[in-house]
Amino acid sequence: MKKCSWLIIIATLTGCSSSPPLVGGNEFYRIFPSPGGNGPVPPTPEEPGLPIPGPGGVNRQTISSNAPLPVPKDNPSVSIMSMSGAVLTVWGRHRNSWLWGYTPWDSNSFGELRNWKIIPGKTPGTVRFVNQGTGTCMTWGVGISGDGGFIHTTCDPRSAVFDFHLIPTLNGNVFIKSVDLNRCIRARFLDRTASSPYAFEILQAECPKPGEKNIELQWSISEPLRPALAAISKPEIRPAPPSLPLADGSIINNSDSNNISATQIQPVIY
Repeated sequence: MKKCSWLIIIATLTGCSSSPPLVGGNEFYRIFPSPGGNGPVPPTPEEPGLPIPGPGGVNRQTISSNAPLPVPKDNPSVSIMSMSGAVLTVWGRHRNSWLWGYTPWDSNSFGELRNWKIIPGKTPGTVRFVNQGTGTCMTWGVGISGDGGFIHTTCDPRSAVFDFHLIPTLNGNVFIKSVDLNRCIRARFLDRTASSPYAFEILQAECPKPGEKNIELQWSISEPLRPALAAISKPEIRPAPPSLPLADGSIINNSDSNNISATQIQPVIY
């Protein structure tokens, strides 16, 4: 009985100290998918600052699937998009948390967690991906069972576990191959349905050989996902020009029905 009392107290304290999303039923399972046993495990709903995925407005950007490969020395900031339209992103901010895929319109609250800075790897000819939201590096992770997936964790310049080869494809996309693991990054999406979770599983897979189906292993290295700055037309009230004499000597004044307005509203583009 005493043990049960302690369990009730701990559960009560835990519930009071966190603020999980106020969702239930099918929507909860769309946000927090059940682990498939072969890769990513969702973060706990109580994690502080955890972004909640779901449909939302977003400034849709034109993202080319044939963008040129970035030069590592330029250290560009990029998004990494699969052929499904989902971008590779951090979800849980804790070190060693799994990476996931989300479409831009389902991850508008993620912000910079969806963007990566490319830097040169330790191994010649390789790159590393540093998350713009956490400052952590992408590497591979061990799953509960099966294929495993990819995680983000503290960067170590002395270790090659963070190094990736970008292998160009004929259509301008790339395969992303882990140097340490000798396997490629796969976004699972061919078996998705309308009731699938918002998240796309990011898994390890054997890098494709010539002639093998590989659409789930293709990635586009594209511009970072950030809000676009819209041009706003703001009215500005300016005084009208002074009254001018006409040829007959009369002056246009405010009492004329067809007069010049005392003020002019002119749009100004900022």
